[in-house]
Amino acid sequence: MPSGGNNNALGFNVVGEPAPDPLHMPLAFVVAVSPQYFRTLGITLRKGRAILPTDDTRATKVAVVDEWLVKHQFGVRDPIGARITLIGTPDTVTVVGVVPSVKQGGLTDQSAPGMYLSLAQFPTPAIGLAVRTSGDPERATAAVRRAVAELDPTIPVSHVVTLNARLASSVSTTRFSTFLASLFAVVALVLAAVGIYSVLASIVGQRQQEIGIRLALGASRTRVMSEVLLRALALTGFGVVIGSAAAWLVTRALSGLFVSVSPHDPRILIGAAVVFALVALVAASVPAFRTTRVSPTEALRAT
Repeated sequence: MPSGGNNNALGFNVVGEPAPDPLHMPLAFVVAVSPQYFRTLGITLRKGRAILPTDDTRATKVAVVDEWLVKHQFGVRDPIGARITLIGTPDTVTVVGVVPSVKQGGLTDQSAPGMYLSLAQFPTPAIGLAVRTSGDPERATAAVRRAVAELDPTIPVSHVVTLNARLASSVSTTRFSTFLASLFAVVALVLAAVGIYSVLASIVGQRQQEIGIRLALGASRTRVMSEVLLRALALTGFGVVIGSAAAWLVTRALSGLFVSVSPHDPRILIGAAVVFALVALVAASVPAFRTTRVSPTEALRAT
């Protein structure tokens, strides 16, 4: 079953191509499935056909491969009709269909080439049963057990779990790590915001006498405010550029914490830049507003 992490990996070779180097032999996870497997799990057929009830021991052994295997082994060639030898076995299968790639080991695992064989042609001692329900899947457990018992009461039924629960279990460690990383990121964001606010407020406060002199000489409050804010944004922009470049390099180490999300997503970097720009505006505008609202005489007396 997907996210089970217990599927067999076999070496293979496309018939008609040179034998692969034993040290660099292509591997694919191999799953023996029944004809209704793809429909039950919602895996759509891309090309060719799926496993059929007629794919039994009397028929030619067939396989349905995924798009990852097609991309790396066939490129732009049509894989339908190609014959593949399973290394270590006497079996050769004919490709009859193509399906999307499935993360068999979990959401955080890298995609690996996949190959689906006919369960009737490659029987296994242990079988996983997938059941699609129209309601709460937890309530169908008893019905599934009864159905299996009616077929053969000696067959044990174990590890009954929903696909959502299986997926949640596969990412539990990653989810906890992501929670910790997010917590540290929030703390870092707060510290950075406080630091920016403190530094810019101090810089504007040190320019209080300068602002008082300019106001005494006739400079408008709007112009003084604009120049203070532009300087604050310039300093913040300089820091954002350096920080973004450093983040772009450091986030490579965090790529394993993300599922279907790029750590180099430009929206994340732009969002951080916008947050710090807003903090800088507030940090500079509050003391600047107070300074420009006092009389020039009081500003000149300030130390």
